[in-house]
Amino acid sequence: MFAIFFRNFLKAAFQRKTAWLLYFVAPLATFIVMFLLLSLNESAGFAAVQAVGMVLYLTMMQAVLIVSNILRDREQGVSVRITLAPASRLSYVAGNGLAALLVLTIQVLLVSTFIALVLPAGSGLAFLPLLFVLATFNLMCIGFGFLVCALAETSSGAIMLANILVLSTSLLGGSFIPVEFMGASLQKLAIVFPQFWAMRALRQLQSGVDLAQALLSLLIVFLFGLLFLAAQAALRRRNTH
Repeated sequence: MFAIFFRNFLKAAFQRKTAWLLYFVAPLATFIVMFLLLSLNESAGFAAVQAVGMVLYLTMMQAVLIVSNILRDREQGVSVRITLAPASRLSYVAGNGLAALLVLTIQVLLVSTFIALVLPAGSGLAFLPLLFVLATFNLMCIGFGFLVCALAETSSGAIMLANILVLSTSLLGGSFIPVEFMGASLQKLAIVFPQFWAMRALRQLQSGVDLAQALLSLLIVFLFGLLFLAAQAALRRRNTH
């Protein structure tokens, strides 16, 4: 049953004709435009990291978009039929999460490959370290997507809520502008957002610091994902009682 759910959710993710553009072309195009604009006045390294920050923003939104297919199933009565079928809810949810993870993984592979092959050496972003950071961030995004869908009643409500949460946390977490450019109070606030730690890991790897320091930042990103999954499980358990 898991394979069936996975295939159905993957098919649902690409129902729109523009889905390929949204998932694969838009992040790459956004990165290129932001990099070119920033590199006019800044170094290639600064421009590359901040352009990746825009990709992180899109990744969080796309994770919610795919995971929200669970809510769309509920709106169409599919969830009720699943509860009557000989299949566990865990396999249903796992199929959705894995479908989202596959799409996001292909996305980061494309972005990482482009950066490694096309960007100047001064960007300081090597293929494998960048891929590792983005893949870890993807796992957090899946947990975030499930939490948003647990908070929302409908798929459209989940997208609206995600727009508010992702935009505000990306701004405060340093995805749009470096945290160092913010006031002291906002710099302290930034550490409670996963985007801050992902951007920090990128800069650490870019500057050539000890790998253990970067891994600590990535561990925090991963723990955010676990926290989001635990929170959404608690919310769903409360709503079923």
